[in-house]
Amino acid sequence: MILTWINRRSDPILELQLTEDGEILESLQLNPVQESIRIRCEGYHQVFFLNNSKASQDQVIFTNAYGIEAGILKFNDYPLLSGTVTLENQAFLCTHNSSSNSLTMCNTSLSENRVSVLLPLEDNLPLSSIPVANKRLEMDAAMLLSICWNMLKKSQLLEVSASGRLMSSLM
Repeated sequence: MILTWINRRSDPILELQLTEDGEILESLQLNPVQESIRIRCEGYHQVFFLNNSKASQDQVIFTNAYGIEAGILKFNDYPLLSGTVTLENQAFLCTHNSSSNSLTMCNTSLSENRVSVLLPLEDNLPLSSIPVANKRLEMDAAMLLSICWNMLKKSQLLEVSASGRLMSSLM
């Protein structure tokens, strides 16, 4: 998988796409002014907000549109992108490989659910256009959340597909 920027450097909203073999799996929009993250993947749309009142350099809280906590990101050693994202009661371990500029993500409840994502190069980050002080932390949190959301939705689709096959075999 590859995560790439798709917007111009002058845009205040950061847009990324997660692709695999040329196919767009997911799109992500980060609005640092509203502190919102919009994710679209395979027919799913979700909005998360970064709760900065509780945020620190090693933890970010994600809330849903109703202000209810939807997830949490705990960094092991920020600014390294290693840590744990908890989303819908599932934990995802994130490990950053600086030599290849990639992330390895693993759903702790599903050992076979592991992905590797190539990150955008630092030179391509449009951070200068964002009028927010802690823009790097928000961008990193949004990237990790979007990858975990994609993994979560894929595992849920597999569960639904497997349960459908099981039901049809029982009939």
